[in-house]
Amino acid sequence: MNTTNAKKLRNMLEEPGMLTVPGAGTPLDLRLIEQSGFNVGYMTGYGAACIRYGVPDIGLIGYGELEDTVRVMRQVTNIPLIVDCDTGYGDIANVKRTVEGMESLGVAGIQIEDQVWPKKCGHMAGKFVEPRDTALRKIKAAVQARLNPDLVIIARTDARGPLGMDEALVRAKMFIDAGADMIFVDGPKSIIELEQICQASIGPQMANMSETGLTP
Repeated sequence: MNTTNAKKLRNMLEEPGMLTVPGAGTPLDLRLIEQSGFNVGYMTGYGAACIRYGVPDIGLIGYGELEDTVRVMRQVTNIPLIVDCDTGYGDIANVKRTVEGMESLGVAGIQIEDQVWPKKCGHMAGKFVEPRDTALRKIKAAVQARLNPDLVIIARTDARGPLGMDEALVRAKMFIDAGADMIFVDGPKSIIELEQICQASIGPQMANMSETGLTP
């Protein structure tokens, strides 16, 4: 287990200001990110799906494919890596396996979301989210499964689209209270909504800045 990179990421997140983390769908992407001077990279599920299958992120990538990609990424770069683990690839037992597997590969952080499987990219229409209690159990399982306390667990909610911002913020607070280190409210559609998320003072925040996404 590489505790050094997890601790490095945690230290970066504790510094004031924003941390820019480029997304990578392949090991080559991550090497280029490292060579460009960035100190951390993000393994993106959308990028991996597009490159492997030529389709958007619609739930085709499974745990085995994720593990294969992450293993090579870790072999060819040294910077801390955050991994998009989708919904954890199942229920509580699968979430635990995902956390344990990612820790064994030395990743610095993981992201788990509350969509119903098969999930969709957060900026696509027609998303559905799991009930609060189901989503909360999975975040608690992820927190309990990590062996390295420095592993950063990012809890993502896609509730903004189907249920509205109020529900998304309720879920975000629930996830932080359950032990998540950072919140990712996906799909805000305006600067006002981004400000609303930050002003909720729930905890450390993540935002996805995509050229063709919903978020400005």
